[in-house]
Amino acid sequence: MELEKEYLEHKKKTIIDLVNRYNRSYVKEYQFGIDEENLDIHQTFCSGCKGCGKCCDRFPCVYSPRDFLDITNLDYMRRILDTGVVTIVRYNNKYPLIIRNRGVLDEDRIAGDDIDAYNTCLLLRDNGCMIPDSYRASQGLLYVVGDYGHAALYGDEDYLLEYDNYIYQEALSKLYEEYKNVVIPKKSEILYDDDRGISIPKYPMSEERVSEFIKSLTNKK
Repeated sequence: MELEKEYLEHKKKTIIDLVNRYNRSYVKEYQFGIDEENLDIHQTFCSGCKGCGKCCDRFPCVYSPRDFLDITNLDYMRRILDTGVVTIVRYNNKYPLIIRNRGVLDEDRIAGDDIDAYNTCLLLRDNGCMIPDSYRASQGLLYVVGDYGHAALYGDEDYLLEYDNYIYQEALSKLYEEYKNVVIPKKSEILYDDDRGISIPKYPMSEERVSEFIKSLTNKK
C-alpha cells in the first residue's frame, strides 16, 4: 500500500507541475484551474469526458517521462515494458524516443515504428479507457473538456520538450535496442462501431496485462 501511495503522490505532483507549466503560457482567463492541496484527478480532469472514444480512436496517448517513478531505472522500465501495455517509438520515426500506449497498428511490437494517426489505442473499451484515471498517460489525462471544446494541457510540444533529455534518451535507447525484436504473441484487429463512428480493438488489452502494468508502475512485486 505504501508503494501505491508513493506513486499516486508522485503522479499528483507531476500533473500539478504540467498544468502549471501550461498555465504560464496563457493569460488568466484561459488558464486551467486546479486545487493543488486537494487534487481529485477524476473530478478535475475526467468528469467532463463523455467517453465517446474519438480521441482514443485516432491515437494512443503519450506518457510524460515523469509518469514513471524513474524512467532511467532499466529494471523498473523492463517490468513495465514486459506487460505489453506500452511501446517505445521514435517520434515521427525521427527523434526523440518516447513511450506511449500500444495501438492496433503497432501489432505485436514493444518497440518499433511510430504509427500515430488512426492507430486505435488497445486500451479503448466501450466504457472508455481500461486504465484507472490516476495511472493514465498524462497526454490523455490532460486532454480535457473546457468551455470552448477540448483543450490539450499536455500536447506534442510539451512532451517532446520533456523527452529531449540526454539522460532519458540514453536509457530509452538501451531499452529500444533491447526490445525492438521482442513481440507479444497475440496481434489485434479493429472493428468499426457504426453507432459511434469510431474503430475499436477486436482483441483489446487483457485485464491481467493492465493489472500487471499498474503494479509495475507503482514498483510492486
